[in-house]
Amino acid sequence: MSGYGAKVIATDWSANGRYLATAAGEVLIVWNFGGSGPEGSRPLELRAHSARVTALRFRPGGNWLVSAARDRRLLLWRVGAAQEPYDAHLLEGDCTLLRFSRDGTLLAVGDEGGGLTVYECVP
Repeated sequence: MSGYGAKVIATDWSANGRYLATAAGEVLIVWNFGGSGPEGSRPLELRAHSARVTALRFRPGGNWLVSAARDRRLLLWRVGAAQEPYDAHLLEGDCTLLRFSRDGTLLAVGDEGGGLTVYECVP
């Protein structure tokens, strides 16, 4: 698990432990630990941000992944289903924190200006 073009700044595991998402630069790299693991395999590269990714988080209980970057975009991905974001939101400032509620129905997004926005996540 090497070859990143930039310093890895964020990581998170999917709830079932199958996927490890990492962020380095503008790209999300997702390693599949299912079966025999990632050794010798190519990771999934998710590209849609135009600036450095600052935070990422898997939604509890599934393969939904949220990422935020200095391009002030919040992107929702379905890991294993598509390589394009499922949804996007424009943030008011750079994201510094992403946290889901335990049941995954709410997403808190903190920004560098001290703001906090809570999104309702539809199942």
